[in-house]
Amino acid sequence: MSSFRSIAQVALAQYDLRGPRVRLLHDGYNVTFEVRDDRQRRFALRVTRPGVSADRVQSEVAWCDALARDVSVRTLAVVRSVQGAGFVCSGEHVCVLSSWVSGRQYSKTLSERMLSAVGRSMALLHRHGQSWSPPKGWERDRLDVTWLHGAPNPIASLPLQYQGVVGEAHDRLGPILTALCAETCHVLHADLHQGNYRFDPGCDVGVIDFDDCAVGHPAQDIAITFYYLKKYSNQGDLRRAFRKGYEELEPWPLDESRLEALLVWRALSLCASVLTHENSRIRSQGATYLGEWAARCERWLKTTPATSSTSS
Repeated sequence: MSSFRSIAQVALAQYDLRGPRVRLLHDGYNVTFEVRDDRQRRFALRVTRPGVSADRVQSEVAWCDALARDVSVRTLAVVRSVQGAGFVCSGEHVCVLSSWVSGRQYSKTLSERMLSAVGRSMALLHRHGQSWSPPKGWERDRLDVTWLHGAPNPIASLPLQYQGVVGEAHDRLGPILTALCAETCHVLHADLHQGNYRFDPGCDVGVIDFDDCAVGHPAQDIAITFYYLKKYSNQGDLRRAFRKGYEELEPWPLDESRLEALLVWRALSLCASVLTHENSRIRSQGATYLGEWAARCERWLKTTPATSSTSS
């Protein structure tokens, strides 16, 4: 981790900061630091994984700038370097410094009131995404495929016992994703799980981590949020509360008959990104979750006739 601290310090030297001090927050898909300076200011610095292009990050920054300007949801504000750039490079890493989004992160318990607030926040993000005109050259991933963010097809590398069911689920998902994204597509957060939303008093939601923002159907954004609610005993109540909050502002975009397919899609996209990640600690998690991902595929395949893949 000392090497990432050095990378962070090189990046921070390109900003107007006095005596910046860093504290590791998260070492996962990317490495994130809390930054404080002698002016008593607080920031978050994301050091992206190698291989992420500057153009990809610039497109993320463009949407973050628009959200900070146009939407009432509390989101991060990207800090400009002394050269006026929305990101800086430190070696092969593209780094983004942003304002600190206050609030408490809840992982053990979530209430219906919280999820209703998250639903309203997502509806506001979707409303903005529908109307926003990205700048020339803007480009993010499209969610009409299973293997996202350039992750290679992992099927051949899976244990033989899982290859068949994962391969069949992948093939079955293809027409569903194509049809879905043909209906409507706009920029989405695409990773709004409980690690990426937090609460100030009164369930005031703050949204962070736009690294995975992508172009897709709004139902996919909702399915991603729902996927991470599976560990809660009150999952059904939380989903209903989320929908209630969302529908206060926008029509509900998720056809419930598609939900299980989209949950399988999320599981498989995680399968690919986890098993092929450069971080060995993340790759090791694949052994823990692979059985769960395959079981979800198998349940879905058993309850969904193959002929329904083009009509769901």
